[in-house]
Amino acid sequence: MRTIIACFFCCLLVISEVFGQDPSFKKNAIYVSFEEFKTNSPSIDTLKLHMFEKTNYKRSVQYETNSPDSLADYKGDVWAFSDSNYLYIKHKGNFGLVMELGRYCVFSYMVPASNQWMGSSMMGSHGEMMGGPVRVHEDEKRTYYVLNFNSGEIEEMKVSNVKRYLADDEDLYNEYKNEDNQKGLMLEYIRKYNAKHSIAAQSK
Repeated sequence: MRTIIACFFCCLLVISEVFGQDPSFKKNAIYVSFEEFKTNSPSIDTLKLHMFEKTNYKRSVQYETNSPDSLADYKGDVWAFSDSNYLYIKHKGNFGLVMELGRYCVFSYMVPASNQWMGSSMMGSHGEMMGGPVRVHEDEKRTYYVLNFNSGEIEEMKVSNVKRYLADDEDLYNEYKNEDNQKGLMLEYIRKYNAKHSIAAQSK
């Protein structure tokens, strides 16, 4: 668990570096389709955007209005967007923080993993027992997804998928295949692959 947390925070440290050093992706931009994202041609780039974290593991896009310190929810279509610092991709109704840009882009967000329930009951007005289980705790997990920058296909980051990504690079594939902790090294090897087989976002 500590290893996972440490890896996640290391990823966060490099996100701003990746985003900041890649001027091809605009800041404060809304991409309404994968094609816009791939060609770096956002439909909207005139708003000051913010990511809003909800309490149910969901994120939404907000923008600054003309009123001081006033934010409003953005109601239009969004495939991906960037605020002043980070890039997000929308998938399954939520926005994932991009932590790797390249031929295979990696993004992630938190999802509920399981619920802990406790029995609860109370006595009704006629002496009968009433009530039911009450949720007292909700575990969470971070889910990682991979976007194929060429095709637009998105799939969950898994060892079997990473091996498929590396298949056309024999050296990297064999190196990864011989690792004892393949699951813990998925992101590292995607980064290695992207570094050797770079593909930059192209503007029209």
